[in-house]
Amino acid sequence: MAYALRWTEEELAALSQRKARKQSVADLAAQLGRTKKSVENRIAIESKRNFGRKQTEMRAVLRVVDPECSEPPPPSFVLRERAIRLSIPPVSLTAEHFADPVEGYSALATKSRKLSVQDALEICALHTGREGELMDLAETYGVPVSLIKRVLSGLFFDQLLPTGMRADD
Repeated sequence: MAYALRWTEEELAALSQRKARKQSVADLAAQLGRTKKSVENRIAIESKRNFGRKQTEMRAVLRVVDPECSEPPPPSFVLRERAIRLSIPPVSLTAEHFADPVEGYSALATKSRKLSVQDALEICALHTGREGELMDLAETYGVPVSLIKRVLSGLFFDQLLPTGMRADD
């Protein structure tokens, strides 16, 4: 009995044409001789198929960028900050088991600095290199221009490392 209820090619073509004209589901159902629920389900099936096709296309584009990765790579400053944070060993048992922030990344350490790590990452992301931008960023974050320059050069992130793990040591 299920074969009698299948959508024919003519019905599918008529559905796509009428859907393109943005007719209501009730009108589509009446014109095709189908129930409203049947038309809604068929539209949902097409939407899922289209979504699946778009996902497959996006994955193909991303594989061209990096065959090993299914997502675009994060910016270099994010990778650098992550490497710094993960290279700092935990200082206590609770830090290891309960994921306490590592040294230099706690709220107290952030409070003692004029600029948080998240702010530094935002500065790196916002920086385009246009003239006067360093002054604008310094004014926005309430810090001197020299600190903005240290963030952009990477020295700010190097200072987060404990002594002995820095690049200049």
